[in-house]
Amino acid sequence: MVMRGKLFLISVLILCMFTLVACTPVIRNSADELTLYHWRCEEENGKTADLSFDGDDGCLSVSSGGAELTIRGIYAVTDDSLLICDRSTGSDYRFGYRLYGDRIELSSNGSAITLQKITEG
Repeated sequence: MVMRGKLFLISVLILCMFTLVACTPVIRNSADELTLYHWRCEEENGKTADLSFDGDDGCLSVSSGGAELTIRGIYAVTDDSLLICDRSTGSDYRFGYRLYGDRIELSSNGSAITLQKITEG
C-alpha cells in the first residue's frame, strides 16, 4: 500500500513537471527573445520609446519634445533586423538590433536607442 502511494506521488510530480515545461515559452534565437517581451526606454530628457508585439503586429512608439511617432503593422524579424510595415502610411521601416541580456539596442540611419526588457510580474 505504501509503495502504491509513492508511485502515485511520483506520477503526479512528473505530470506537474511536464505541465510546467509545456507552459514555458521556448526561446530559440534573438528573434524569439525580441518578440516575446515588451521593451521600453524613458530617458531623463523626456524621450520615451516603447516596442511591443501582439500576434502579427509590431508597434514602435517614440516621443520626444512633444513630437510623437507610432509605427504599427505587420512585422518580420531576423536575428539582427526588424521590419515593420506601417498600416496607416504603407511605409516599411527597417531597424537593426542587438540583444544584451535584458536590454536591446535598436538602430536606424546611424542613430540608436537602448530599451529595457519589461517583464510582467
